[in-house]
Amino acid sequence: MTQRSLAHLLLHLTPLLLLRLSHAKLFESKAAKAARIALEQARLENERLSKLYIVFGRWEFDKTGFYTVVSVTLVILTVVGIQCGIWWRQRREGSATPFSSKVSVVDVVIVGPLSPKSGMGWYHVTQFLEMSSVRVRAVVESQYSNNLHRTPASFVDMIKALIDVGVECVDSVHKLKDVLYPNSKGRRPKKVPLLCVISAKTEDNPRYFRECINLGATHIYLEPPGAPSATQLKDMASLADLRGVHVYMGYHKLCSSYIQNAVDFSQSIPKSHVFFCHNEGYSSKDIHRVVARHPEGMMLSMTCQELAVLVSQYNISYRDVQKFRVNTNRLFSEKVTLVNVNCNDGDEKFTDLIRVAFKVITKGGKTVSVMADRCGGLLSFAVVKSHRGEELKRFQSLTEGQVKDYEGRLKEEKGLIPSFVVEKDDYLELKRRVLEDILSNGGMKKSERGLLTIQDGIEVVMFAEFCATEIDKVLVPEDL
Repeated sequence: MTQRSLAHLLLHLTPLLLLRLSHAKLFESKAAKAARIALEQARLENERLSKLYIVFGRWEFDKTGFYTVVSVTLVILTVVGIQCGIWWRQRREGSATPFSSKVSVVDVVIVGPLSPKSGMGWYHVTQFLEMSSVRVRAVVESQYSNNLHRTPASFVDMIKALIDVGVECVDSVHKLKDVLYPNSKGRRPKKVPLLCVISAKTEDNPRYFRECINLGATHIYLEPPGAPSATQLKDMASLADLRGVHVYMGYHKLCSSYIQNAVDFSQSIPKSHVFFCHNEGYSSKDIHRVVARHPEGMMLSMTCQELAVLVSQYNISYRDVQKFRVNTNRLFSEKVTLVNVNCNDGDEKFTDLIRVAFKVITKGGKTVSVMADRCGGLLSFAVVKSHRGEELKRFQSLTEGQVKDYEGRLKEEKGLIPSFVVEKDDYLELKRRVLEDILSNGGMKKSERGLLTIQDGIEVVMFAEFCATEIDKVLVPEDL
């Protein structure tokens, strides 16, 4: 390389070398370097501090982190506060306090109409008084207790008889705390099971349900359907779950031997079809009174018993229904509109079914038929058929001799509800199973067939509401 060429190359490379040396700070002194690093660190620290929202001891938070911590802390404190409130209320009222497994007697309070021969409360109290494992503490009858001078002599005699055997009679659940637990400042003693039997009008049951839980009930026996709608029953179930109260639904048909036998036999026959016929022994002249007494409708007040069988024994839900067929022949299904004869102005009307027959076909291929008739007589039955429609076996609720005996008794005892005579053993068996479950398990363990929870009851009511909607599509009411 010539001297001229070398000079020319150095001329071009010198600026580049100087730039690289400047960036690399090869000629920077140690003091300058330390000062530069300290300055950079100070800049970064100032930038970090400018972003901080709050400093608490050793903890430093920016704005986002601070609000996140505060929000999470508030949520945790709220949850803890709610749980402490529930715990304190349960402790104060004793509603969810476990009772001793050694207890052999259950305290019972019955809420419902006490009209002799026709009131559901009257029927329950007469049966519970016969049971050795029960101590009937009180009855609640809002309609009569404060007006004994206006009531029939039979009612007055019954109230006096209850008082004589130590049963308190009041017109409000709120009055029971001091009555039941006079030495406990209105609080239920620990380790004492309290079963509240609610059998009032369906529209009043949700209110009585809440009052009984506040009273300190550990268990509730709820007469079906329990509430006018599934929505209300869901609210009741949530409250019971929150307070640790076990709720039994009073579907007594599940304790009927003919129902159990029919279910067992049908389940042993592949692709069998079961026809359940539920009859009641009212005469046509009683229909006005019966319909007025059950404004929730026949699907909820009567046919729900068979729907409970479908839900609990066949695992059929309204969600599973693929086809719903109503037999519209007037001999099988009839809807009427009638005037409430008990209404003073005579203008109140009810529309309801007198009888209905329908068939359910599920998406899985199960088929079950149900018929209910208010005026069908005392005999109910179930028929198991093959998949070809051949009758394989019939199961009846009564023998011919029992039908004649019960018909004679109902003629003698005017005003007695037919089901109180016909289904006496079923009601007693259900009570026995409930009491045994309380005393042996302490709660709803479903150890025995026929015990349904309030969650089961919700499914039954939703099924009944579905059926009522489908039936309304094809049946037109007639004036009666």
